[in-house]
Amino acid sequence: MSATVRTHRDAPPAHRAAYPRRAPDAGDPRPPAGRARDPLELLTRREREVAGQVGRGASNAEIAVALGIGVRTVEFHLTNVYRKLDIARRTQLAALVASSGPHLATPDGRWGGS
Repeated sequence: MSATVRTHRDAPPAHRAAYPRRAPDAGDPRPPAGRARDPLELLTRREREVAGQVGRGASNAEIAVALGIGVRTVEFHLTNVYRKLDIARRTQLAALVASSGPHLATPDGRWGGS
């Protein structure tokens, strides 16, 4: 039987003080919630890499080769990108990337641009 770890969010409102809050993940490449200056900052490093490739006009197969991942993985990342950015079309993503400037992750995971 697996043990369930309860946290602050899992507890009923009256009992939240009894449960620890989750510490932010120091390895998370995204900026803290509520501080995104640019919609692309809501994405993970890999999602930004995929979005940047879409902005350059690459197909899913070309993105997969460039990033060393499978086409299905590219599709998975794009699905997450569309959901997080509340967009429905690849052309919308390409336009957003073009208008956002250099806010995509560099290969080492650091933020590019300003």
